[in-house]
Amino acid sequence: KFAQVYAQTDNASEAVRQAYPHLAKSSTKNYIKEKGKRLVTNGYVLLEVEKQKERMEAIAGKAVQRLEDIIDNGKEHNALTASMYAYDQVHGKATQRIHQSGAHVFVTYDLSGGQAGPVPQEILDQLAD
Repeated sequence: KFAQVYAQTDNASEAVRQAYPHLAKSSTKNYIKEKGKRLVTNGYVLLEVEKQKERMEAIAGKAVQRLEDIIDNGKEHNALTASMYAYDQVHGKATQRIHQSGAHVFVTYDLSGGQAGPVPQEILDQLAD
């Protein structure tokens, strides 16, 4: 986890705090800083950081390509609406599970305890495309 966080932030202290939360609670800032310095000078850790950075670059490249495809196809509004809906679902606002079969959509699970609203029409339109 240290290598992953360091690859994202380039901040050794922050990477130590996230990778070793027990140290973050019980250690001084100087200790965390020194631990980070030791880790970023370790050859194995540096190799893993490079692997993480390469992985992030590959993912970013795929994301850019996907966004370009969406824009080129003229469906950026539907994609944005679907992305925002998916974000809401992932971050605790889940209301329904949707199963798609062919051109039909079946809502089969109510995950909200009876508080679910209807699936937004924009999502249904995108699934129909």
